[in-house]
Amino acid sequence: MKWWGKILHSFRGPQTAAPVCDELEIPLASCVRHTGFRFGCQEFNPLENRAHALHRGGSLLGSRRQFVEFLRHYRPRGMAEALGIELREHCPLWAYPWWKIPADRLSPGYGWFENPEDGPDIITHFSEAGILAHRIDQEFFWQEQAVWMIGKYGYRSDRYSYIEVCELRRPGHPPAFIVLDGNHRISALSALGHESVRVLRDRALVVHEDRLADWPGVRSGRVRPDDAHAIFMAYFRSNSRWRTTEVPARIIGHPEWKKLYLPPSVSCNEDACTLMSDRLPIPPC
Repeated sequence: MKWWGKILHSFRGPQTAAPVCDELEIPLASCVRHTGFRFGCQEFNPLENRAHALHRGGSLLGSRRQFVEFLRHYRPRGMAEALGIELREHCPLWAYPWWKIPADRLSPGYGWFENPEDGPDIITHFSEAGILAHRIDQEFFWQEQAVWMIGKYGYRSDRYSYIEVCELRRPGHPPAFIVLDGNHRISALSALGHESVRVLRDRALVVHEDRLADWPGVRSGRVRPDDAHAIFMAYFRSNSRWRTTEVPARIIGHPEWKKLYLPPSVSCNEDACTLMSDRLPIPPC
């Protein structure tokens, strides 16, 4: 299963028939990560910022260090903290109100894993144990490979695989497309100057704002209507208020890896990493 399998399942909900998909050419600036970071909008987006730095020939080590610092401090406990929004009631991570919310996703701690290997996506490796250095190394490889391969050979969606999206529709407004699979490719295309992208959108993955009262999470009473609408609208707005934690994630890895990628203000050994001073802000690349 791809890393995005669990996230994709969250959007689809129970499947009763084979998916019917449409191939669309959409503006790259209409694409957004499930964490609310938009593409192509000159806003902070950890993957896109790094892709731009790589394409410009910036410091590879510097871009990697910035990404590690983002991961260590992006540790949300619910949808409000993940998307940088205000909600009236706690909503667990990835409990999307437009789909039926299974009981196991209503746990306040849903989205955090006892085993750090179980995180479905590198941006959301949430575990009290910390973040595995080798999973971050995988992320480095995927991102850098996408920028190099697309830069050299172009975007070959018909030969390899399409970027998959969920469409959010608002009456009288352009839609937003949550990227379910293909965030590295989208980042690379943005860095290379593309303004549109070919995607696949399952017809069952179209969410209508004006049908909010009928969304399963709202109809069941599990999510307040105003909170459900705030979550929906977060994907049309900049995620500039994402939560940073004062206690950064522990990195689980070799001391030399920590020495290479963690800032000098962090004292590291094989068992723990302790923040010794306030971290520096992470500027867009």
